[in-house]
Amino acid sequence: MIEKLLKEADGACLQLAPGQAPLLVKPGVSEVMAQAKLSREEFARILETVRDWGMVQEGEAEVGVPGLGRCLVRSRPGWLSLEPLPSELPGDLESLNLPQVLADLLSLPQGLILLGGQRKSGLSTTLACLIEIVLRHGPSRRVLLCGAHPYVHSHGRGLLLQSGHLELGQHFDVVITPLPADPRVCIQWVENGALVLATMRAPHTANMVDQLHSLLPPGWMARLQQAVKGLYCQRLVGDRLPVSEFVQADLAGKWLASPGPRDYPKCLEKQKGSWSLLHSLQEWIQEEKITPEEAEPIAQSWA
Repeated sequence: MIEKLLKEADGACLQLAPGQAPLLVKPGVSEVMAQAKLSREEFARILETVRDWGMVQEGEAEVGVPGLGRCLVRSRPGWLSLEPLPSELPGDLESLNLPQVLADLLSLPQGLILLGGQRKSGLSTTLACLIEIVLRHGPSRRVLLCGAHPYVHSHGRGLLLQSGHLELGQHFDVVITPLPADPRVCIQWVENGALVLATMRAPHTANMVDQLHSLLPPGWMARLQQAVKGLYCQRLVGDRLPVSEFVQADLAGKWLASPGPRDYPKCLEKQKGSWSLLHSLQEWIQEEKITPEEAEPIAQSWA
C-alpha cells in the first residue's frame, strides 16, 4: 500500500496518520489525496513496512525504498512522513575513489565476490556503482537484485529483476544479495554459472573470513574456496573518502583453509595483489587527499 501511495505522490512529501486521508506536502501548498482515511490497522501495516526498510525507531532516518529510491522518514506516535530524496546514481569507480580491481572482478563470467563494510561505510553507494557497471557496460546480463537498495536502477543493457528473497531455480547471470544466514545458497548460484556479489557487515576482510568459518559446515569450505574470487572491504574517512581493502583469490583461499587466528593487518603485508585498509589510507596521504594529522587518529582507531 505504501509503495502505491509514494508512486502517486510523484515526488511530494507524504504525510500519514490514522483516521486521516494521506496528505501531500509541496513547496507552499498542502493537498489531501483522493484516498480513504487510513484505519489504525492500515497505518500499523504501513509503519511495519517502513521499519522493514530500515526505520528502527521513532525519529528521523534515511531509508531505501525498493524500486523507488531513497526517502527521509520522520516518525512520532500516530504520525509518519516520507520525503523522497534525489536518487542520483554514482558515476564511475574513479569519481568515487574506488579501486579498478572491482571493475575487473565484474568482468568475470562467474564466481563469488564478497563485499564488506560497517554501517555508514559507503558500501551501498559502491554497490550501486557496481550494479550500474554491470547493467550498462560489457555483455547484456540477467541481474537478480535482492534486498532493499537506496537507488533506482534503469535496465541499461541488462535485465534487472528485484526480489526480497534469494532462491535457486531460475537462471541469472549476476546475483546481488546480502550474505544470507546460510551462505551455501550463494555457492550453489556460483556453481550454476552465476557471478554473485554478496555483502557482509564486517570491519575488515579477516573478520569476513572468521564469519564464514562460523556459518558454513566444514564440508562446504572447499567449495567456498573454489567459488571465491576476491574479498573487498571499505570504510569512509569522514563522509566522503573510502579507504579500501582487497584480498585476491589465492590468498582468500588460504585464509578459508585455515580457521586462524590471523595477525591483522600484518597478514596482508607483502601479499601480491592484496592490500589493507591502512595501506589504502597511506596512499591517500601520499596523494594529499588526507593529511597525516587527520589520518593518525583514524589509524589508531583501527589498531
